[in-house]
Amino acid sequence: MNRIVNNPAGSIVGYKYFNFSKTRGREDVRLVLRLVPERVDGTITVWADRPWQSQGGKVLGTLDLTADMPLVSTELAVSLPALVDIEGHDHAITRNLPDQYVAPATEFYQWQPDPRANPDILVLASLSPRNFPLGLKDIVFGGDFPVVWTNTKYRMVYINMGHGDECFSDATQNLLFVNAFRFVVSCGGSL
Repeated sequence: MNRIVNNPAGSIVGYKYFNFSKTRGREDVRLVLRLVPERVDGTITVWADRPWQSQGGKVLGTLDLTADMPLVSTELAVSLPALVDIEGHDHAITRNLPDQYVAPATEFYQWQPDPRANPDILVLASLSPRNFPLGLKDIVFGGDFPVVWTNTKYRMVYINMGHGDECFSDATQNLLFVNAFRFVVSCGGSL
């Protein structure tokens, strides 16, 4: 066990050798930290690559510590991101997005009935099949997970992502949100 103490706000404590190369796009992977909270309020921010967004670092998640936590060994976990496939670039929401991107960790839903069964639904993005098996509590071993879609009869969009501040830590996903907002509030053009 490595004891890390007396860290003022903004301290950076680095561990370089977590190898996530075989976990890309899997939502069932977690980074688990075991620690004994020392009766302080604070936040641990878990970064990949670098601890600065301006230099290409990515926030994987945050862990909140409170002064009232017991002085016992405690396990805190950060869920890792999932790979999202963009299903075409003909729509205003996806026109300027890459073919795939890694979405920050969130809750993902599998819909019944499948949105694709409705001829008026156009699925714009879904979870990549490379994510399976998927889940932390309930493990899903396959299936279709549309995460962004629109009803072609209306100027509307459904976006699965958005469960917490971590969802706004990725530039590509933020661009998807902005594109969707612009699409919904625009007055002209085709649906």
